[in-house]
Amino acid sequence: MTKKERQKKAEAADNRRAMIASVVGLSVGIALCAPAFLTVPTASPRQMVLAHTVKGAKIKPAIQINTETPARNPAALRSADTVSSDKGTASLGPLQATSGKPSYREISFQELSAFPIMVAEEVVDHDSTAGFLQVTRQIPSNVRAFNGDYIAMQGFMLPTKAVDGKVTEFLLLKNQGMCCYGTVPQINEWVNVHAAGKGVKLVMDVPVTISGTFRVGPVRESGSLAGIYELDLDQMREISK
Repeated sequence: MTKKERQKKAEAADNRRAMIASVVGLSVGIALCAPAFLTVPTASPRQMVLAHTVKGAKIKPAIQINTETPARNPAALRSADTVSSDKGTASLGPLQATSGKPSYREISFQELSAFPIMVAEEVVDHDSTAGFLQVTRQIPSNVRAFNGDYIAMQGFMLPTKAVDGKVTEFLLLKNQGMCCYGTVPQINEWVNVHAAGKGVKLVMDVPVTISGTFRVGPVRESGSLAGIYELDLDQMREISK
C-alpha cells in the first residue's frame, strides 16, 4: 500500500469516527432534552406572588368593604364575537353560552392589569383576613364589578396541573413573558383557571380564548395568596396565528 493510499485510509477512518461521535452526541442531546419537551411545565402562583411582594410593608387594620357580587346588568352581557388584547383584536370563533347561562361578556388584560397593586410579604404565607382585605381594597370598583360574571377573554396558557395528558389547572397569562423569558408577571396579569372533568389539551406559544365564571378577589392556595383572579372554565379555543 502506497503512502497516499494509507493517508486516504486514515482520513476515512477519522471521518467515520467523527460521524459516530456526532451521532452519539446528538442521541445524548435528544435523550437529555426530551423530558423538557414532553413534560408539562409548571409554575407556582405563590412563588409568582412572592416575587413581587414588598418586604416590611405593614398591613393596615381590617376594614369592611363590599366584596359581594354586584347585580349584573343584562344589557352588558352579550355574545362575545371579539376580544381585545395587547396584540389587537382576535376572533373568538363559535363560543356560545352554555345551557342555563347568559352570553359571555368580553374582558381583557388591558382592563384587568391597568392598576398598580402592592402585596405585603406576610400575606403570601399567612391566611390573614386583614391582609386579604388590603389586597381587595386595591382592586378598582370597575374590575370588582366583573366578579361573578360569565366572561370570555384571551391570553396564553401556562399549565400547573395535568392528568392523563390533559390540563386540569392552568394560568392564563397576559403575555408570553413567563413562558419564554422567565419574566414573572404582576399579580393582576394572570388568571387561575380550573378546568373541570377531563381537562383540556395543552396549548403552548399561541393565544387561547377561554370562557366561564369569573371571580375577583384574593385566591387562596393552602392559606397563601395565589392571585386575585380565577375562572371556572366552560370552554377553551386555540386562536390560530
